[in-house]
Amino acid sequence: MKEMAVGQLVDDTTEALQDWQLRPSVRYRYLLEFRIFRHHYGPATTVFPEMFHQYVQDAQRRYTTHDISLVKFRRVRWAVDRLEQCYGEGTLTWRRLPRISLTAPSAPVIPDHVDDFFAYLRAAGRSSSTRRGYGRIAADFQRYLDERGRTQWDQVSGADVREFLPYMAPRYQPSSMGPVLTGLRAFLAFLATCEGMADGLPATLPRGAAPRTVVALPPTDDETQRLLAAIDRTTAIGKRDWAMLALALYLGLRSIDIIRLDWTNLDWRKSTVSLVQHKTGRPLVLPLLPVVGNALVDYVTSARPDSGSPRVFLCHRPPYQPFSNAWSFAGRIKGYMQAAGIRQNPGDRGGTHWLRHALATRLLEAATPMPIIASVLGHGRPDSTSDYLAIDMKHLRQCALSLTDAARPKEA
Repeated sequence: MKEMAVGQLVDDTTEALQDWQLRPSVRYRYLLEFRIFRHHYGPATTVFPEMFHQYVQDAQRRYTTHDISLVKFRRVRWAVDRLEQCYGEGTLTWRRLPRISLTAPSAPVIPDHVDDFFAYLRAAGRSSSTRRGYGRIAADFQRYLDERGRTQWDQVSGADVREFLPYMAPRYQPSSMGPVLTGLRAFLAFLATCEGMADGLPATLPRGAAPRTVVALPPTDDETQRLLAAIDRTTAIGKRDWAMLALALYLGLRSIDIIRLDWTNLDWRKSTVSLVQHKTGRPLVLPLLPVVGNALVDYVTSARPDSGSPRVFLCHRPPYQPFSNAWSFAGRIKGYMQAAGIRQNPGDRGGTHWLRHALATRLLEAATPMPIIASVLGHGRPDSTSDYLAIDMKHLRQCALSLTDAARPKEA
């Protein structure tokens, strides 16, 4: 990183923002925060790496003391992140800010080892999705211990560890508690390698989550049609969302594979979609059905922002970057479900889970063999597909035994 003055850094960052095609109001807010930053340090002050963190820390302190609003604090974070990126890399690329806790601790908190845990997982060769998932569980566990008044790891008991699971249960589907248990065990095992911390705590956890099959009700034909009608396909965002939804509803793709879809995955001559699934790592080749192909063509030719990104689907706000995570698309599906008045009871599946469920139901009703359904849905384990048998009411009725000749109990 070259030596430069604060004023020069602000000018360079302002110039780099020109390529982002921001709305005038957004650009104005960036420039306002840049001017405040320059005035705070002085335009001739030499930039030093700790400057950015100190500035954000001061803004966070002012937020927790109610001197500034949350909106103001977020604008400071975004502006300082752009300055820091331009200082370190000499250019700007779109990136999301990491989440931070905005609650000012009222008492000493337990020593934070989440960052060390991330480094440990990276060194062990764990995937980015595993690091994010385990890191989220580790952060939740530390926050839980803070709430219980633990300030040192030697104060943590086996009861603290066991009671963390029911503490987390309301946030997850029953079938999703297994990864919570696995992530917590990994974090405790890491802490056990640190002298004097959490020694013996991993042994207090059960060996595995109790197996449980959750039978979710499939969407009805009426619910599916109402969902499709809720999307306004006359708008650019509506065309995008319809194309993404079609990939899930008619081809059964997972949301993570949809947002990662790029041009090399589409073979228009062969009318196929081919990709390596993010979840299983297995290759998958599916026919590009006309309804899906038409939705893609409509989006790409008349709605997709002008961008050199290899990803097919982009956010429709400058600077028009790909989706950063699968939850964004899943959240849009849930929004359409809400707009269509579709049931969303506690425990019901939503997002692309719901759409994949709809596809599995249609295939079962058409008497499609289970190996073919497993292939279409990209399942790596046969058990994953057999769960859908519980909702195939048409064929289950054919398997029911008649009670006509059943022996009646003798009356006393």
